[in-house]
Amino acid sequence: MKIVENFISKEDLQIVQDYIGTIVFHTREDHVPLHDDLYNGGAPFDIHTRGEMPDHILDIFSKYSKGYYDIVQSENDSEYHPPMFSKHYILRYNPGSSEPQHHNEDSKPEGTYVSYIVWQNADEGGDFIFSKLDKTFQPNPGDLIYFKDDQENLHGISEIKSGLLFLSEAWMGKKGQHFMPNRFSYEETSWDDWEIKGFHE
Repeated sequence: MKIVENFISKEDLQIVQDYIGTIVFHTREDHVPLHDDLYNGGAPFDIHTRGEMPDHILDIFSKYSKGYYDIVQSENDSEYHPPMFSKHYILRYNPGSSEPQHHNEDSKPEGTYVSYIVWQNADEGGDFIFSKLDKTFQPNPGDLIYFKDDQENLHGISEIKSGLLFLSEAWMGKKGQHFMPNRFSYEETSWDDWEIKGFHE
């Protein structure tokens, strides 16, 4: 597990924080059918999606998706696909919510990376927990946390006691692998058109 402090510039961080204050989130009680599986699966957060974001926010996601990609690619001999920042979702964790410790080694291909960008911390709670690494901490807004999604990096988020936690989550998989079994292949996805606007510019 690694942390890149101040990964997001102060200017871009402020733009996203200001934007977060204006948006409406999909919730367990009020969401579109597309997110039925998400909430039926116990998702502990509210969500704001890519299709609702204006271009200037998508441009920020694209810029830092490229930055994260460059970091991971520089540390690996295998070739990776661009990261999926939850398809440019912003997640909101409310008081009382938490993320149980988990890993996805059994459901994601070997070598898959997961990461978080923190946009705003809760007032109390919302610490990141890596029990097998004996680490519990609260990253600063604008920090990037990334790691291979395996048992060693078992991770979760402690209960939000007060305030709101906003973050975005991303995965990166190696080329030639099926990221989601029986769902779709990276090789069948047009990344230029679908996932990351402006990534290759």
